[in-house]
Amino acid sequence: MLSVNFSTFIASCEKIIDIMKTDNIKYLYPGYYNNNSVETLFKIEDMLTLSRNVMSGKIKASSNPDNTFGLKLLVEGNGYNITFNDSALK
Repeated sequence: MLSVNFSTFIASCEKIIDIMKTDNIKYLYPGYYNNNSVETLFKIEDMLTLSRNVMSGKIKASSNPDNTFGLKLLVEGNGYNITFNDSALK
């Protein structure tokens, strides 16, 4: 679920990638961690690439079948989804 626009999300991914590389951090444990949802550098780099591709138009979102939290659009990454609304495309 994307609660900010893609530009903000991209900037956040870039910053955390830099921190992880500089400080040799292997894993991040998000607030919803449940033994198998650890974030890795690979996943954050993948989310960054996916987000850039959405913003450039290389990847088109599909309809979110669940309409989770009122978010109407969905893009699929490598084992994860990003759900958002049109307003996040800035």
